[in-house]
Amino acid sequence: MRPGPDDRWFFVHVMKTGGTTVRALFDRHHDIRHLYPCELDEPMFEAKINPQRLLGLSAERLDEIHVFTAHIPATARELLPYPTRTMTVLREPVARTISWLRQNQRIHSPQAPLEQIYEVEQARRAYADNHQTRMFAIRTSDRVNSFTNYIEIDDHRFAEAKARLDEIEMVGFQEDLEPFLDAVADRFGYTDRRVPSMNVGRGDFEVSDSLRQRIAADNAWDIEFYRYAREARHFPNW
Repeated sequence: MRPGPDDRWFFVHVMKTGGTTVRALFDRHHDIRHLYPCELDEPMFEAKINPQRLLGLSAERLDEIHVFTAHIPATARELLPYPTRTMTVLREPVARTISWLRQNQRIHSPQAPLEQIYEVEQARRAYADNHQTRMFAIRTSDRVNSFTNYIEIDDHRFAEAKARLDEIEMVGFQEDLEPFLDAVADRFGYTDRRVPSMNVGRGDFEVSDSLRQRIAADNAWDIEFYRYAREARHFPNW
């Protein structure tokens, strides 16, 4: 599928919300060169997380990209030389943080309890604390070089985050991902909608009430941001 000049999309890929499954839907239907990032955008890891990389893309590369799916803030689309339509997926903040903790445990610290992993302040600030709000509160003037760069959320930043969320054309929720995938398939004209769930943790986990309560306290802005997204009536009915 080849993009048209007025049909480019920017997917604000928030970590641990089901975004990898959304990307898999795009992978199934597009040539890799129509997606960013892909193996053409080496080093791939940096392309996935650094919004400043958009400034270095050649005119030829920019012309062939149909969908941007990197883990970069919503304002990164302001770095592009053309307008894009927008989408994102959000998730209940406590569940999202626990999902990140489980992934961290599975990959890096299989013997460590979740509470111990959560105590690592540097990692927590990068991947957990009000992460969803920060993805919409970061300004281009912050010149972050990774979605993990930490910024403090205050009333002004929170208002900006909500305003940017208001501009998103398609807002989905991890808890109701299938309807969102169907909506994306309809919007893009995909006939084959089958896509496996990607990057999903397996097995049963016990999470203490005390950890859940601490996560909720540390993510007060995110909880309010998620509530706002869920209750907003101005999002399109796809």
